[in-house]
Amino acid sequence: FVRASPIMEFLTGIMIACMIFVSAKLIAKNELDVSSFFSFLAAMMLAYQPVRSLSTLNIAIQQGIAGAKRVLPVIDDEPEIDSLRKGFEDTVQLEKLYEKWGFKAKLANLREARQSVLFDE
Repeated sequence: FVRASPIMEFLTGIMIACMIFVSAKLIAKNELDVSSFFSFLAAMMLAYQPVRSLSTLNIAIQQGIAGAKRVLPVIDDEPEIDSLRKGFEDTVQLEKLYEKWGFKAKLANLREARQSVLFDE
């Protein structure tokens, strides 16, 4: 849920107060009918919601851009191939240990896992 900024709410309140003040002066001078004032006030209140929606849309877009600036560099990083190669070297050392200690079942599982990683089976 995104709220409009307090500045937007404050400026809207000031604008409505000024409009009521000017309209009151015009009504006092008989330059503006009360019915015309209320119809204009209703139109103004109906126009406020789309303006507020644009303000909240801008806030949501700015939050999305800020999030993208943090996430995209992480996504664009190249994976470190050295860590993958080191992992295979470790499995070779494990194979040697399993052969030395006689763990034939573990050795078979390790070789199957290594084949599925290498050939993507």
